[in-house]
Amino acid sequence: MTTIRNRGRLLHRASLLAGLVVLALLSFGGGAAIADPDVAPGMGGNEPDTAVVNPLNPHNVVIARGGTLRISTDFGRTFPTSVALQIPPGFAAGFGSCGDSSLGFDSQGRLFWNYLVCDGPPNDVSVVVMQVDPLTGNTGAGCTPACVGPIDLTPGNNVNDDKPWIAADATPGSPFQDNLYVAWTRLGTGVQFVRSTNNGAAWSAPQTVSAGGEGFTWPSHVAVAQNGDVYVAYHSDTCGGAGASMFVLRDSTGGANLAARPCRSRRLRVP
Repeated sequence: MTTIRNRGRLLHRASLLAGLVVLALLSFGGGAAIADPDVAPGMGGNEPDTAVVNPLNPHNVVIARGGTLRISTDFGRTFPTSVALQIPPGFAAGFGSCGDSSLGFDSQGRLFWNYLVCDGPPNDVSVVVMQVDPLTGNTGAGCTPACVGPIDLTPGNNVNDDKPWIAADATPGSPFQDNLYVAWTRLGTGVQFVRSTNNGAAWSAPQTVSAGGEGFTWPSHVAVAQNGDVYVAYHSDTCGGAGASMFVLRDSTGGANLAARPCRSRRLRVP
């Protein structure tokens, strides 16, 4: 009887402890955000939105639209810190935002911002990457250590670059941990792809990874699996027949050999 009574007390205490743990999680924001009202961070305009969460700090949420990035350190309840995109060094006067922002965190909690800049009327559109301190919004020498960028990934005059997307290999232990990848469409040419293996300090030259004859390959997206495999997906209007198709490319060498394969083995028909 004493053993049963003691066991009952232990179960009661365990139940109380579990309840306290749940209350503690809720009080620190893990569950409270479910009941929070929707947040309007004050970013207007007809542009794609992007949002990421710091893998090392769930309080740290970053969003971007057009040429503006905003930072939250309270689970997205408020976004008090605003950062404007920067033009790479050496660009002529008259360049400004052409939008299409995307964001990516690597495994070290480094934040990278990918966007377009152009002169107007557009004679040159450039795909740019810039590192931003995810807590303070500092850039360049204002970071410790210094943040990289802004870097032009598309030197020369490229009027038709559009809809870039960045992804980081944020999985600790991945064979390509902290590699960065960017994909976009060069209208009239195809889907372009670049990568960085040194935290964004240097980038490969753009290469076309879509195949000839696939039609209007736009837009594109890039993602990274936990084992380091790189995936690039894009939509096309033709592939040897009528109807729209989506293509998915996969590479297991950290992006070094990403390229299109025969369409019948990688085509997904879009309803």
